[in-house]
Amino acid sequence: MTVLRIASCLMLSFGLVLGIFGVVILSSVNRNMKLLEAMQSEGMGRHIDAQELRLIIIRNAIGYVVVGVLSATSGIGLLFRREWARVLGLSILLFVLGLTAYQLARRLWYGNLDPGDLAYFALTAIPAGALAYYFVRGKTRSFFTDAEVAE
Repeated sequence: MTVLRIASCLMLSFGLVLGIFGVVILSSVNRNMKLLEAMQSEGMGRHIDAQELRLIIIRNAIGYVVVGVLSATSGIGLLFRREWARVLGLSILLFVLGLTAYQLARRLWYGNLDPGDLAYFALTAIPAGALAYYFVRGKTRSFFTDAEVAE
């Protein structure tokens, strides 16, 4: 039960941080566009299309907000031992692991992997992998199944 509370708090915290990060990015889009225009007027960054950059920033920020809300929802559901929260949390963790593996493979493919990147990948993959393992093991699944049957 203690590990479940820790996992719940981690998912909730991850969701809140990611959601807030997405909102901050969304709120600073106009300021970043003004900065880009000022840079372009000074002769820097002329190869960057402002509208395309704006769309990329907005799309990524909305992605952060959506994953953040889903993670926070999963964290709250885990507190109440809901099976859907376990499946949602596992899905989010597998998404994070897949994205991390993709980024690592891409950096290796293009040959621009820095030693600091390895620390980032380890700090992302190890906790996400450990939580994913916790969610798929039989004892944890039966814990959630028992909670659903008890109602």
